[in-house]
Amino acid sequence: MNANALLESNGTRREWVSAQAIRALPIDQGRGTGAMAWFIASEAMVFLALFFSYYYLGHRQPRWPIGDPPSLTLPTAMVFILLLSCVSLRAGGWLLRQGRELPARGALLLTVLLGCVFLVLNALDYNSEARIQPVTQNPYTSIFYTIDGVHAAHLILGLLFLLYAAMLPRLGPTEKPPHGSYRNAAMYWYFVTAVWLVMFAILYIGPHHTVAANPALH
Repeated sequence: MNANALLESNGTRREWVSAQAIRALPIDQGRGTGAMAWFIASEAMVFLALFFSYYYLGHRQPRWPIGDPPSLTLPTAMVFILLLSCVSLRAGGWLLRQGRELPARGALLLTVLLGCVFLVLNALDYNSEARIQPVTQNPYTSIFYTIDGVHAAHLILGLLFLLYAAMLPRLGPTEKPPHGSYRNAAMYWYFVTAVWLVMFAILYIGPHHTVAANPALH
């Protein structure tokens, strides 16, 4: 029995096993999204461990945070900058789905610019706080600056993802890898933004609320 007869006897159509037919199959443009979701989940575990350490170190301290609460001025501005960057990134995704790739690329580059502004403000805030309370002064400062530094490193990685997507010839559906680069980079950027919102609540708002509720801590 020849190969063609064998294929027919097995109920397999010959065109489905030809290289040309395989190339004609639709490309899964969602490739990489699941991997990015798992990567984000693993990174979220890192921050959960850091937040657990923050509370573990402070639960037996007579006062937590040790010293004055951190300033809210720059961190509050950084919240709005990251939220604005997410709006820009979301708008770019909408433009991309409409087939308007050039404006979408502009929105992506605006997000990168806002991320760079965030990093500059983060460095200024870091230096300002470090002058008041050095990094190695006590357990509070150690864990505070560790969380802040780890988040900054993740945000830099997010910027690299966005820049990589911006440098690609096409942001939309492609016939060759990478697929879904804009979507996958955006997923990670939303993640680092969400982490900053949690950090702002725990590391900045929380200490001010504690001091306000206990005036004796001033």
